[in-house]
Amino acid sequence: MSAEGAVHRGESARSLEEAAASQTGAQRRRRVAPGDVRLALGDAADAAKLLNGMKRPHLIVTDLPYGMQHNGPLLELLASALPAWEAWLEPGGAIAFSWDATRFSREQMIAHVERCCGLRVRRGEPYDAMAHAVDRVIKQRDVVVLG
Repeated sequence: MSAEGAVHRGESARSLEEAAASQTGAQRRRRVAPGDVRLALGDAADAAKLLNGMKRPHLIVTDLPYGMQHNGPLLELLASALPAWEAWLEPGGAIAFSWDATRFSREQMIAHVERCCGLRVRRGEPYDAMAHAVDRVIKQRDVVVLG
């Protein structure tokens, strides 16, 4: 499903999905008031198409799929998404993403990211100290910041 819509304070993800599914493409591309968040649902590599008509973002933040319930081709996702996000990002902007670091180490992820796009991985404190446990299933999540 490819849909997009605005998230307003207090609105649940389910109500957002239901509202987005019932809207036409023009309605889904409406501008939102300052302070609201723009959410685009669809193929991450289609960032320019999903955000058509919107200003280029200064920041892209995502929590990549992880765990058994989301056992997708993570490296392939990044290989297609990072160049699209980089092209759409406002010059001087940044991308931050987290992932299940038990599947791919920080070193493996950084090497992959650097092969996929031209953005520089931020290193040193505090960037190298963001790994953390989430729960009994996600024992190690890490964060990479590019820009």
